[in-house]
Amino acid sequence: MKKKFFWMALAATAMASCSQDEVVEMQQSEIKFNVATEKMTRAAEIYDAVTPMSSFKVWADLTRTKAGQTTPTTEVYIDGDVITNKISEDKTALTSIWNGDVVRYWPSASNGTLDFYALVNEDSYDHSTKQVTFTAGEAEVDANGRTITTLKNKDLLYAVAVDQTKESNTLNPGSVRLNFRHALSQILFQAKNENPQLYIEIGGVKIGQVKNKGVLTLKELSTSDQWENRGGVGDPSKTTWNHSQWAWADDAKTLSYYISCAPSSNRGVPVKGNGQTVGLTTTNASMGTQPALLIPTEAETGGKTTAWVPTANASSYNGTYLAVLCTFYNVSTPATEDNPYPDPKKVEIDPDMAADINPAIDEAVLYSGFVYIPVSFEWEQGKKYVYTFTFGKGTDGGYEGGFDDVPDPEPTPALVPITYEVSIDDFVAAEGEEEVNTEDTSANS
Repeated sequence: MKKKFFWMALAATAMASCSQDEVVEMQQSEIKFNVATEKMTRAAEIYDAVTPMSSFKVWADLTRTKAGQTTPTTEVYIDGDVITNKISEDKTALTSIWNGDVVRYWPSASNGTLDFYALVNEDSYDHSTKQVTFTAGEAEVDANGRTITTLKNKDLLYAVAVDQTKESNTLNPGSVRLNFRHALSQILFQAKNENPQLYIEIGGVKIGQVKNKGVLTLKELSTSDQWENRGGVGDPSKTTWNHSQWAWADDAKTLSYYISCAPSSNRGVPVKGNGQTVGLTTTNASMGTQPALLIPTEAETGGKTTAWVPTANASSYNGTYLAVLCTFYNVSTPATEDNPYPDPKKVEIDPDMAADINPAIDEAVLYSGFVYIPVSFEWEQGKKYVYTFTFGKGTDGGYEGGFDDVPDPEPTPALVPITYEVSIDDFVAAEGEEEVNTEDTSANS
């Protein structure tokens, strides 16, 4: 009886504000949501089916043909409702229940269909143009007066479901299936040292000269239907993947993102000369620095950036690069069976003594600072890129540089070259790999 009274009151309100032929007849069926998110490598502020977001915003357009008209019209039916995951409030719940603060009802089938658009972590959204604005980070000035950039590192998600009625979801009538997709690219770093005469500590990685703000235009295609072998639920025969397209915002800035990798216990992540891969960033929030979430380079003309070209007397970097903040130590102590890869901090240096009063550190250090590597980035939305820096391998690979985004007027090749490998994964399955390697002639310098 209560439901019937509410429906009659709602209908009366609609008739008071519209002419008779514009009234939307509504069924006594609440609009509910089934939410799915692509499986992916997890990290803080990144969501998947196991760790869903706590809420999202939803918009819906009603397309119908009014009385006396032959051309369908579209009008906003839901305007930015916040839908909350109730499982976060009830820890005993076995499945997620998504509800909004305002109860919405399905229009009757004769009144038309609904197109749903949902977002997580957008900066702003213009529903009239279906354009989402997102900023990946902002420039700041640190205590030393250097310009640094703080990553936002939030996962931007979107979902689209078009031509929906109460009966569209045959498995769960009355519910809208929203399949969220990741709009950003995930960037991780690791390192390996193939020269047993070197011991290395890595304090951080800089992603240089990328833009920070983009506009994502959503397409009127259901993200649950169109699929291109992405490892999720969908029809593999449908090959349209991009349900959105990035473009740079007019006020986008070109910034360099610095990611600190140094544990609090020492100056950096230790990388011994045993050829083993060491993680610099990780998707396990309890184990280390988080990966970067950045705007895909599809916003660039041609879909990829132009790598920095080291030029004498240049006043600024003219392209993109990666920079590794590292210290190279010469391992002079012979390897033993018990210690095949000596650590100079343990063999030559007392870790309890400060660097400025321990001469052994100066004697062991070959180089300390950034090594800049020209790299062209080609990032797609919803993909993970793992960059592996390889030390002690290659005749060239990087240039020595300072801490600011001002290149050395005479770029000097790094004493210990660094090459890199790039693995490109979907958030589920590997898709390809690009490798850059050269022979090493200075590994024992």
